[in-house]
Amino acid sequence: MMGMTLAGSAVIETVFTWPGVGRMLVEAIGTRDVTTATGTAILTAALFVIILLIVDLMYAFVDPRIRAQFASVRKKRRKVRV
Repeated sequence: MMGMTLAGSAVIETVFTWPGVGRMLVEAIGTRDVTTATGTAILTAALFVIILLIVDLMYAFVDPRIRAQFASVRKKRRKVRV
C-alpha cells in the first residue's frame, strides 16, 4: 500500500509539475542520490505510521465498542493478577 501511495504521488507530481516528496524521490533515484532517496523514504514511512496511529486513536475514541473491549481486557487482567 505504501509503494502504491508513493508511486501515485510521484506520477501526479510529475504530470502536473508540482514540487513534492514523490517527485523529489524520483529525481533522487534518477540522479542516484542515496542520501536524499533514503531520507525521503524514511520521511514518508514515518508520516504514514503517524497518520495510521492518529486514525486508530480516533477510531477508538469514536466507537464505544472499542473502548468497552479494552476496558474488559483490563478488568480480566486485574482479576487474574489478584
